[in-house]
Order: sequence, then structure tokens, then C-alpha cells
Amino acid sequence: GVLEVRLHAEGRHARKLWIEAPGSGFTPTRITHELIDQRRHFPRMEGRFVFKHAVTRMPEVLLESLGAASLKLEDVDLFLFHQANLRINEYVAQQLAIPPEKCPSNIERYGNCSAASIPMLLDEAVRGGRLARGSLVAMTTFGSGFSWSTALARYYRRPRTDRARVMPHRVEARPPALEPVPAAAARMPLSRADSGTS
Repeated sequence: GVLEVRLHAEGRHARKLWIEAPGSGFTPTRITHELIDQRRHFPRMEGRFVFKHAVTRMPEVLLESLGAASLKLEDVDLFLFHQANLRINEYVAQQLAIPPEKCPSNIERYGNCSAASIPMLLDEAVRGGRLARGSLVAMTTFGSGFSWSTALARYYRRPRTDRARVMPHRVEARPPALEPVPAAAARMPLSRADSGTS
């Protein structure tokens, strides 16, 4: 169960770490071929600026969350940090004297998976047997916006018998695999309206 969540943002630094497109500012399409050709759909980051703020804000929000839950660093069984930059995570862990074995990493295998990185780490921890029932997990992020957060959660996985009783396992046939779309068809407009013809 979730014990505590703390989230902060500082919009004046938004363009230091962001993806410009697609975005609501480009209505009604949100993205165009011109934006793609200009490579404005790729993440942009000012590395040194981001590093400086991340290694400050991540420890702050982690300690803030623990304090709000009346917990200490020593109470945490596993620290899951956003997997954007290994050096940032190592620096944060060193500042707080967190043992490396409590800070799993997967960026070396998958790269920066953005918002998916912490759920991926959590799944790996569960599958790898690193979380016992009642384990305390601290999940800390730093990302675009600028935004940073920590969520504290106790891990309570239902025993297999309970899961089977609450949600019976059903085996369903998989849908047939989709055929690849020919390159020529992929470039075709969806309708006459899309092509600009009448």
C-alpha cells in the first residue's frame, strides 16, 4: 500500500529538460511532419543544469517523504531511482550513505526508459525475489517540467491462493499476429480529407 507521496515542480526550468512535441500547443494535430523533420519530438536536456538540480532535489524529496511518514532511511528496504543517469543515482546514494545493494539499476541494460523505468525496476525486484511481504520501497524521480517526487509503499503481494480466489486465472486464445503494413500503404492518407483532395 502507498504510505506517502510528495511531488514538486518548477515550471521556470521546463525547457531545460523537455520534449517539445507532440504537445497541446500544436492543436489540433499535436505533431506535424514539419516538427518531426525539425527533430523537435526528441528529448532535449541541458546536462549540467539537470545534474545539479537532480542531485539536490532527489535527496530533499526522499527525506521529506520519509519525515512525513515518520520513517528513516534505515527503514527502507529498496530504493528505486529514476533510471535516466547512473551518475546522478550513484551521487544521491552516496550523499545519503545508502548501500549499493539497496539501489538496483537497469539503465545499463535498457537505457533511459523515461517514466517506465521505476515500474520496470519494481517488476524486476518482485520477479527476482528482492521484496518480502511488508518490505518498504522508496521510489524517487526527477524529470521534465522540472518535476521531482518520491512515493513510499509497503509491498503486500497476495499469496497465490488468495490471488486465485479473488481473480481466477483464465486462459484465453491469443489473437492472430498482425501482418506488417507494406511501406506504400503506410504512406497512404487515411481518407480524402487527410490528403487534401475532395
